[in-house]
Amino acid sequence: MARKVKCAVTNEYGTSDIFYKAENGKYYQSEEIYEKFKFENKCRILILDKFVDIMGYNNTVQFPTILPKEIKNLHINFDYCIILKTFNKCLQNIKYALEHKRFTNEFGKIKYIFAIIKNKINEVAREESNKKKYDQTQDINIDIMNNDATNTKIHKDITEFLLRDDE
Repeated sequence: MARKVKCAVTNEYGTSDIFYKAENGKYYQSEEIYEKFKFENKCRILILDKFVDIMGYNNTVQFPTILPKEIKNLHINFDYCIILKTFNKCLQNIKYALEHKRFTNEFGKIKYIFAIIKNKINEVAREESNKKKYDQTQDINIDIMNNDATNTKIHKDITEFLLRDDE
């Protein structure tokens, strides 16, 4: 018998026989939503790992709370994947700033890094959007080409049909 469950991502209710139960024991509306959630979570962890590497944090340094807050604020408008791609694209600028600028505290460093990322993120998001649109038009063009190849030749006159009747 199915019981009422709640999707861990969308917070919508459904029944256990319809929703997808993941290996973590939680329910999701579909397997696709779960896979997207896993991918986004991996991107979020990679962002944090890159910050830990670039800032030189180790087990003895307390992790600043502003870092996850800033990432979460960016995630309101952008996917974690876009944030990660932007971080990778700005990595040289970030390293240069950390080497050549003087910061009074960690808060200032993190805010400056996010200022660099925020200045570039719209461009990266636009590039990704254009890439998706291009891929979709390519798929449509391939479908059209396949459809044209399977269609029969259209005749404008009826002589071919008349010749068939005479036979």
